[in-house]
Amino acid sequence: MTRRGIAAMVATMTVAAVLTGAPVHLAEAAAPPGEGVAVTNGPIAYTKSWRVLHTPGPDERVDIFKVRPTGEGNTRLTYFRDATRPKWAPTGNRIAFQRPAEVWLMRGDGSDKRKLTGGYLVDWLPDGGRVLVVRGLGVDGQDPTWVVHTVATGAEEELDIDLPLVPGLVEKYPDEDYPDYSEWSYASGDAALSPDGETLAVMLWRWDSSDGYSYPFGSIFTVGLDGTGLVRVPKYTYAWGSPRWSPNGQQLLYWAEEPRGYCASSIRSLRLDGSPGAVDIQKRCAQPDPTWSPDGRKILFVSGRSNSLQIASKDGERNRNVLPEVTGVYRAEPDWRAGR
Repeated sequence: MTRRGIAAMVATMTVAAVLTGAPVHLAEAAAPPGEGVAVTNGPIAYTKSWRVLHTPGPDERVDIFKVRPTGEGNTRLTYFRDATRPKWAPTGNRIAFQRPAEVWLMRGDGSDKRKLTGGYLVDWLPDGGRVLVVRGLGVDGQDPTWVVHTVATGAEEELDIDLPLVPGLVEKYPDEDYPDYSEWSYASGDAALSPDGETLAVMLWRWDSSDGYSYPFGSIFTVGLDGTGLVRVPKYTYAWGSPRWSPNGQQLLYWAEEPRGYCASSIRSLRLDGSPGAVDIQKRCAQPDPTWSPDGRKILFVSGRSNSLQIASKDGERNRNVLPEVTGVYRAEPDWRAGR
């Protein structure tokens, strides 16, 4: 599977509240840590794809592994051949992950696997007992359904989030720029929940063919889980996906690419007012799923040229391999757990 194929496959307070499946009470979430505080960086979970030749049955494997930031202890956690999108729980002892149209759960060592619900995994809520799931992504002009799933009971609460999606934009504006940013075609799986559990960052998309070159045009929106405060993050660049909140909730990490230039990509961050953030890594062909270290000091990403798993400083001046290039192996979707 190519790195684009992986992206397409992937392209998801109290104890009483958790046990009873009570409604979302966002104010009870603990405050997120600031950047540079005394938080240690624990193991990394990631998706790995590879082929096994001359074996009976399907020869493609897509599964979840974990590794220490030093590159030691690289361990396979799933054997489904279709497991992706690992997300460490805030408590650090469990991993939610994706299988086709299903959200699953396992312990951090890969044991006790079980299906949670249908849909696409977005993120954990801060209490560690609930996950945010979305259903109906990528449908022209239709709002997806956002659901909070309680792990202990299976109870679900549908959220009232209304996005500015309308059908038929390509036909409506076939050869011109869209007049404003109020109309979009669909929401993608590139979504993330803020550390305090109150705000969703989501990518909305439409097609632009005004200059004779057709390409997807995406932008980041934020909205409260209660459905209020929908805002488009201004000062657009070609942000093709995967916004990730900084540990202090003040910046959004994203992958950007100029679609008319081969591998003209970079990893950047921005603040919610659209001003540049602290991250500016000019890494050609980087894959569209970078993430922060738990202490907020470093960036973890996969190189699109070598498919090596790399850690870099926020300015990109210092970087090193966690896992080096291996011919025929493709890595994606890293998620970094805080140390325990």
